[in-house]
Amino acid sequence: MEGAKKQAGKTLAERLPGERVPSVGRGAVARMLLVAALLTLALNYVAVRLSPPAKRSFDGMVVERKWQLAGTSDAEIVVVGDSSGNFGADAAVLGSELGADAVNLCTYGRFQIRGAAWMLERVLDARERPPALVLVVLGARTFALSPDGFTFAQLPLGPLAFRGGSLAPALPARHALQFVAARALPLFAQSTSFGRALRTGEWEPDLSRLVIEDDGTARIPAANPRAVPRFADRTIAEYGAVEGDVPSSAERAAARALVRAADERGFDLVFATSPIWEEMATRPEHVAFEGRVRAFLEEACAVTERARVLPGDAPRFSADELENPFHVTPDAAGTYSKEVARRLRALGLPRAAR
Repeated sequence: MEGAKKQAGKTLAERLPGERVPSVGRGAVARMLLVAALLTLALNYVAVRLSPPAKRSFDGMVVERKWQLAGTSDAEIVVVGDSSGNFGADAAVLGSELGADAVNLCTYGRFQIRGAAWMLERVLDARERPPALVLVVLGARTFALSPDGFTFAQLPLGPLAFRGGSLAPALPARHALQFVAARALPLFAQSTSFGRALRTGEWEPDLSRLVIEDDGTARIPAANPRAVPRFADRTIAEYGAVEGDVPSSAERAAARALVRAADERGFDLVFATSPIWEEMATRPEHVAFEGRVRAFLEEACAVTERARVLPGDAPRFSADELENPFHVTPDAAGTYSKEVARRLRALGLPRAAR
């Protein structure tokens, strides 16, 4: 009875069980935040060390493989560009047709010309003399995509690479922040691939689905003709959503840097359009969009005889030879590469193979 009276005389805060919140100063809060940040960085560091992108995803695997080749290959013909070149430029065929070794260093469209510039810079830094010919293969759709710092962080560049290089311009502030976040917080930046691996237990991609030859040429295992028209419609919508310059100001700067490098270092630079689905090639929206890209590239190349746009329309293919409107199967890649080589020979290129 006496205990009950004592309990009733207590305040509510005294009667309820719980922890008393201690008085916390700014220093304690700062230390707590610092510890949390260090634990987060440590966890991300361990995660990416145990499962690097090159082992976890097709994109990472392709980029890592091409980066290694860029630093070791001494081929006289170097191909850089997007995924249309990754699958369409058969280095063995180009080399055979042009009488010089070739290597395919193409990656993906979101890297755009800036990614090609980083890859070429890697090539030039690794050699005493430049290649004889640099072929830049780009599909029109590449210039409708929106690159970001997360994409460029896939390249095995130094931690301050967002500040630009001799060929690649600096990333804008938003992309620079994304670049830093991708390097420091891979569990956030690469959450999709980490999540998929955790769900399925498959930490490495099935390499039989994407073969990369020793010369860098990638092979599509099979055509997907039913998907081609849908992809084409989506690409036309992407063209219509683009605002501002085509190419963007950053891509224009990268293209001009490539042209300057060709002029100063003494190699020939040729921009070539990608293979394309025959029906896509005639759609007015595509013709207009590609025309804007080509007009700029021709203007950029006009300052030196070392740079030019490959003459002629894009080689066309049926849906049965394509995975999407710009990705050809291996046999079609041979056809595309022979046609590109024929046009290059008509220009007297590569000079070393005359």
